[in-house]
Amino acid sequence: MIAGAAFLGASDIGPRHPTNYLTAGLLVVVRNRLSINQGSFPTDEDLVKCAIFIGKVGFVLSDRVGLKLAVAFSLLIAIIASLASFGLRRMSDANTEIQEVVAQRWNKVQLASKAMHYSVMNNRITMQVFLITDRKEIDALLIIRASNSENIVRLLKEITSKVESEDERSLLAKINSTRKLYVTSYLAALNLLLNQGKPDEARQMMVNLTLPSLLSYHHAWEEFVSFQSARMAEADNIAQTEYILARSTVIELLLLAVILTTAIAVFVIKHMT
Repeated sequence: MIAGAAFLGASDIGPRHPTNYLTAGLLVVVRNRLSINQGSFPTDEDLVKCAIFIGKVGFVLSDRVGLKLAVAFSLLIAIIASLASFGLRRMSDANTEIQEVVAQRWNKVQLASKAMHYSVMNNRITMQVFLITDRKEIDALLIIRASNSENIVRLLKEITSKVESEDERSLLAKINSTRKLYVTSYLAALNLLLNQGKPDEARQMMVNLTLPSLLSYHHAWEEFVSFQSARMAEADNIAQTEYILARSTVIELLLLAVILTTAIAVFVIKHMT
């Protein structure tokens, strides 16, 4: 019965494993020594518990192959987890970068679009002023025009605070210079019309100076918007390149992992035999 318990304790490693016979022998020795030294004989139940415990300890100590496999597969899992983490991190970084660039550029495009909207409204107001004769209505329109001009100035300051390159500064400088010419010309035309009573000269100035200045001013805004759009497209191309590079790196590392896995398998098999 005692030997049978020993075999039960180490049954996971096979009934003919040497550890079983060693455990049974140790139990016989323990039983005899307890009988001699203490004058009492342990019960079979006590020895069965002892046998199972010793058998399990023998299994742990003798199962070197299981230990090697555990270490090998732990290493493999660590390698795969590291590769997955690296690949996800690279892709996440590329995605974060493109989102930041697009957010910054798109914000500038929105501000520029608002400024152009106010400019178009002012141009329409100026045309209305030349077509109506009611002074009260003209004054109301001029108040709206002044408010729109203040909004344009505010938007220009906000865009200027977000400038990141000399190219942007150059484009903004062009916007400011063309806007100055346009504003100066239509204010002069309005002065001829409203204060000096020279409608013909005012209309002539509008046709010859104000409208060409308006076209140049809006063209400067369009160039700024086109620049921002080009930078967003460039950032998208860079992000795609980074993604392809990250994917290629992960594939190469996975191939390396396969090679390492094969080497681990060969090492374990070699030391099992």
